[in-house]
Amino acid sequence: MATIYYTKLNEGLVQSLQNKRYKEEEVVEIYNSLKESTKKKKTGFIVAMVILGVMMLGYGPYALISSIGLPECLPLLLFLVAITIGVGVLVWYLMIGMVKIKWNKLMKVFYPSIYENCKL
Repeated sequence: MATIYYTKLNEGLVQSLQNKRYKEEEVVEIYNSLKESTKKKKTGFIVAMVILGVMMLGYGPYALISSIGLPECLPLLLFLVAITIGVGVLVWYLMIGMVKIKWNKLMKVFYPSIYENCKL
C-alpha cells in the first residue's frame, strides 16, 4: 500500500499560537527554526527536480524518438512534461507549502504586529 508523506505544523504549536501563549520573541525563535527547516527542504526539492528534469531531458526524448519517431511522440513528451510539473507542484505543496500557508495564516490572525517580519 502506498503512503503519502506530508509536513504540517505540530497541533500543540498551532493551539499555543492560537491561544497566544508565546511571547513575540518566542514566536520569532520558532519562526527562525521553521525558516531553516523550510530552507533545507526547499534546497532538497530543487535538487531533486533538477535531477528529474535532467533525466527526463537526457533520456526520455531519446527513448521515445528512437522507438516511435519524432512526430508521433511529441504529444507524449508534452504530456510527460506536464505530469512532471504537476507532480512537482504537488510535492512542493505537501512538503513546504502546507507549513508556509498555515504559519502565515496564524501569524496574520494572532500575531499581526510581527506578521511582516515572520512571514515564511
